[in-house]
Amino acid sequence: MKILKRIFAATMTINLSEFQKKRTSIFFCLSLLLGSFFLQAKTLVPGMAILMPEWEIVQLQDARGNIEIKRPKSWEYLPGAFGLTHLFVTNPKVKNRTSISLTVTGINNLDFGAIAGERDYPQYKEGRLRWATKMGAVISQFEPYSFAKDGHANLIHKGGVAYHLSGQNYQEFSYFIMCTGKKSNLIHLKAVSRDSAEAIRPIMDEMAYNLKCL
Repeated sequence: MKILKRIFAATMTINLSEFQKKRTSIFFCLSLLLGSFFLQAKTLVPGMAILMPEWEIVQLQDARGNIEIKRPKSWEYLPGAFGLTHLFVTNPKVKNRTSISLTVTGINNLDFGAIAGERDYPQYKEGRLRWATKMGAVISQFEPYSFAKDGHANLIHKGGVAYHLSGQNYQEFSYFIMCTGKKSNLIHLKAVSRDSAEAIRPIMDEMAYNLKCL
């Protein structure tokens, strides 16, 4: 479980050197890393035009590696909230909110190709199904696995799940980005929302495709 423990350690600020024994898949880690934090978002009416927010480019300071990212300008930045190093949430004036967290893991030497990601994605699904059973959630569907490269040649693995919990419907996206720069760094970008997948996906893509490791 080498990769699992290393990513979990990076997320929870535990020394990575303690975890050097076994190996597991990248997507299995998604079910264990960041438990869903329920910040709600307004649901779009089918057929409604999706309005993209105004954007700004910011630099985030992080002990595991500084990054530059394009973020929705009107969203709040809440460093350290819910135990997450970097968290963006929709404007506080909005009653129901969407959240996107960013975790810099400090990991730079994974087998991160499309074949490995597609091979391991079923383990992510199994992990989320176990989580749903534990939490009393009902999973309605999984996002199909996809793999891409951005304009900076960063490799991006995309996955996600939709589920029903406590009378509410949630959409969750997890992107793993092997960010290049002065040094490689694995970045985990995660969204949790009550909005539609069609509304959240382009925001996640805009942030992921404009991310730089400094």
